[in-house]
Amino acid sequence: GSNTFERYKMSQKVTYNYFLGRMCMFDNNYQKAEDHLQYAFANCHRAYTKNKVRILIYLITVQLVRGQFPKQHILQKYGLGVFIELVRACRTGNVRLFDQTMHTQQDWFIRRGIYVILQKAKIICYRNLVYNTYRFINSHTNINFRLKM
Repeated sequence: GSNTFERYKMSQKVTYNYFLGRMCMFDNNYQKAEDHLQYAFANCHRAYTKNKVRILIYLITVQLVRGQFPKQHILQKYGLGVFIELVRACRTGNVRLFDQTMHTQQDWFIRRGIYVILQKAKIICYRNLVYNTYRFINSHTNINFRLKM
């Protein structure tokens, strides 16, 4: 049939999208990875908290690399406080905090296969450092800089 995907049970579709999302992530196709992981998370039954956490670990990783920051209450709700300082570092452009967090959480990130990919989020940290510096300079001087992003 033309739409054989629809014939599968939702649990199978969630599993399929979870693994497809992870595969896309490792292929550096972060947009597709996010789409698949978002589908898996949204359709994973709420009773399966451990599965939702597994999905979120990779979804958060992809979002960080893409410059999107999950809300702190989501991280806390699912016991993923390990990401809180990393998100804060990326959001504020705190490169030292980023490096410290990557160092202290290194084993946890490596065990889940996301350490190397999370290192790519450092560019987001630098981007926000530059942006926040630009905003600070413009708010404290008469000179108006233009920043094309």
